[in-house]
Amino acid sequence: MMDFMQIKYFILVAQYSSFSKAANDAYTTQSNVSKQIAHLEEELGVKLFERNTRQVQLTPQGAYFYKEINRLLNHLDDIVKNVKTMDVNRSGTLKVGLHGQLAMDIIAPGLFYLFQDRYPDIDLQIVSMGFKNLRANLLNETLDVILTFSFEQQNNKSISHFVVSRSTPRIYYLKELFEDRTPIFEDFKQMPLVSLDNEESKPAIAYIDEICKINQLEFKNHIRINSMETMKFYLESGLGVAILGCSYQIANSKKLGYIDIPKVPYLIGTDAIWVKNNMNPALELFVDVLKECICDKNTKDQSLST
Repeated sequence: MMDFMQIKYFILVAQYSSFSKAANDAYTTQSNVSKQIAHLEEELGVKLFERNTRQVQLTPQGAYFYKEINRLLNHLDDIVKNVKTMDVNRSGTLKVGLHGQLAMDIIAPGLFYLFQDRYPDIDLQIVSMGFKNLRANLLNETLDVILTFSFEQQNNKSISHFVVSRSTPRIYYLKELFEDRTPIFEDFKQMPLVSLDNEESKPAIAYIDEICKINQLEFKNHIRINSMETMKFYLESGLGVAILGCSYQIANSKKLGYIDIPKVPYLIGTDAIWVKNNMNPALELFVDVLKECICDKNTKDQSLST
């Protein structure tokens, strides 16, 4: 069965492209390194290196193994860091991913400040990226939790989620195209509908298609784009309209207006999503603060409406 020393020698040989240099780094003999690599290849049933008199190169199987082993070791480093710095579950590292166009001031105002203020010893790392990359980095455990489309949690039994926001979808448009009047659905028949492409969010396309069918909405054509930033540019340039909820910066644009869509299969919004088997103790603390933040927001919203 493979052991850590074999993995260590494999990584060194891959980094140096040399058995002798790997042996020098590990303070052992070249024959011992070669022997351990041979045992590892026998265990895996594949060749990891192509060897000749001049150089050592990874095979395709070796390159894949090197990439995945490094990913696992990086994750192990995070685990060790969390364990070493853990103090009654109130320290360690938490990695949060969200879309750069997410309107945090609308859906969860003060969330990150409140969390960091309450748990100053937790290393809070926030990164922004598109929906596709958020999904990928959550599932490969690069991120502990993501704030993303509510669609993303559908039919996935490996993840847990918490509802952050829900709203009725709207049609967003450039105000100056309609001067001082509010448009009606008929006005949009000669305008393109801008939406994310299949790769970025396939469930969003299916949802929009269903809305169009229910409400008998017609558009000149459909433009598929790969980011929310591009969608915002299209709308503010008068190059089309979009169907979206109110969780994103498009809802804050002073250039854009909107009309609510009356018939919807279900409300849409933003969810916090994490992998069920994530054992990071800081994750539970974050979700608790998020719930508190949403509860406070809802209470304030209700008081303002009465």
